[in-house]
Amino acid sequence: MIEIDPSAPALTGGVDLIAPNVWRIVASNPSALTGPGTNTYIAGSGPRFVVIDPGPDDTTHIDRILAATDARISHVLCTHSHPDHSPGAAALRAWVRPDPRPQRPRRTRPVTLPGTIRLRRHSPAPPARRQ
Repeated sequence: MIEIDPSAPALTGGVDLIAPNVWRIVASNPSALTGPGTNTYIAGSGPRFVVIDPGPDDTTHIDRILAATDARISHVLCTHSHPDHSPGAAALRAWVRPDPRPQRPRRTRPVTLPGTIRLRRHSPAPPARRQ
């Protein structure tokens, strides 16, 4: 059984279960900007997984992602388009398959995870009226 370790250090090439159903894979691209490497996250419990920040288009890293997901990916999300976070999305595109289970519309509600804060959209107050 693999133990959950939210404080596991990010090691180049490492694969860690950091929360229930959340894996971190560290790409082999260490640098002053990426530290030990770009963190790629895999979330889900199946039948498909979400890949967050797929990292560089590096064959070894992409192979690790495919192995961790058993090549069952429903979505690839990039938090931003820096060259260390997003190029791997193109390589994973061929493996993306939507969840085959039918989806029915449902009402959504805000979700606040433990240890997070909820941000509210704020509009500045209108300017005071002149008299």
